[in-house]
Amino acid sequence: MDFVREERVFLDFCGQFGGKCGVLRRGWEDDGERQREVLNKIGESVCLLTGMGEGLPEEGAAAVNKSRAKIYLPRDADIRAGDCLEVDWGKESHRFVVCGQPQVYPAYRMAAVRKEEWI
Repeated sequence: MDFVREERVFLDFCGQFGGKCGVLRRGWEDDGERQREVLNKIGESVCLLTGMGEGLPEEGAAAVNKSRAKIYLPRDADIRAGDCLEVDWGKESHRFVVCGQPQVYPAYRMAAVRKEEWI
C-alpha cells in the first residue's frame, strides 16, 4: 500500500477541516529553593478532534471534566500518555489530557483524550 499518499491525504484533510494542537509535557524546574512542576511545550501540529460532547451532561461539578474525545495527529507527532494538549478548533480552544498510550497507524496517530481543566 502507498502509505505516503494516505498520510498526505490525512494532512490535507486536517488542513481543511482540522485544527492546531500544541503538545505540553510535564517536567521539573529548579527555582532556587525547590523544584516545581512545569509544562514544557514539545511541539505543535495539525489535528482532528472527534467525539466531543460524549461525556456526562453539564449538571454540576462532577460532570465538568468528564468529556472524552479522540484526537488524530500526524504519524510523527511526539505524544505520550499523560501529555497535556491545547487544541485550537476554529474560534474555540480546548484543553485535554492524553489517556493511555497513543495508537500508531501507517498514516496517522490516534489517542483517547479527556477534557480537563489544568494550569
